[in-house]
Amino acid sequence: AIVGPSGAGKTTVAHLLMRFWDPDAGRFTLDGHDLRDLNLDLLRDRIALVAQDTWLFNDTLEANIRLARPDASDADLRLALEHAALADYVDSLPEGLQTPAGERGVKLSGGQRQRISIARAFLKDAPVLILDEATSHLDAISEKAVRAALGQLMQNRTTIVIAHRLSTIRDADQILVLDDGRAVELGSHDDLVTKGDLYARLVARQTGAKAAAEEFIFLFSQNSGCQKYAKSWQLLDSSSLFQIANWMWQSGKIAVAIAIILTTGIATAFALKPDASLRLANYLFLMAPMVAEPCQTR
Repeated sequence: AIVGPSGAGKTTVAHLLMRFWDPDAGRFTLDGHDLRDLNLDLLRDRIALVAQDTWLFNDTLEANIRLARPDASDADLRLALEHAALADYVDSLPEGLQTPAGERGVKLSGGQRQRISIARAFLKDAPVLILDEATSHLDAISEKAVRAALGQLMQNRTTIVIAHRLSTIRDADQILVLDDGRAVELGSHDDLVTKGDLYARLVARQTGAKAAAEEFIFLFSQNSGCQKYAKSWQLLDSSSLFQIANWMWQSGKIAVAIAIILTTGIATAFALKPDASLRLANYLFLMAPMVAEPCQTR
């Protein structure tokens, strides 16, 4: 997955991979081969793109989907429709696949246009799939149907997911974090959250303090070690910290609950900066018997 703030260069990476343009400096390689050394048509034949804006021509639904593979059989086309959760919609149309899409698909909803793009990707059956904000413009109902189709499309192929909504990429094998055109982090969701850098801040901003508190509790309950959950401290606000303290108290971890309450109170009263608050949290965590043991065994 590729994530980062707006304007970080996420879509640019996808465009470079598809060779919509080439880099002015440096190289973009695939399996160690410079993309500029590869045949452009052969490269694009092996990549399917589902973008946030689906381009449709003023032609029939069938013609727009067959752009992915003009020589596909009717059976393959039908299978692509079913995989993209589009078959029922097409069957309900008086003209079926011969229904005009309108200029740029104006006769279709956003969800229907996206599912046509997904049907194209299924029909193409390329070994590499790029999903560039594929559900960013959809309502909740359409997004649910599209996500189910995307889940099936991603199976058994290399998939690059570009996303603003970080909840959609938690299970990615590797997450590349971009900032101002540069790669600043690489790792799994859990590893990057533990680091507490840009990715962790993006997660905290999107999921809110409640989810950050749940992450903290999960790390603690897994005996992840004080360094991991102490670092996540700086992602939390006072309300979520008291939520954690309450959970600790109810779980019988009285010393840890008191340490969290003390740290929160002192940090608030003296307007401590995050680094100072983190050092205080680390110190009090070491003082708490329930936490000292995992810290000493690391």
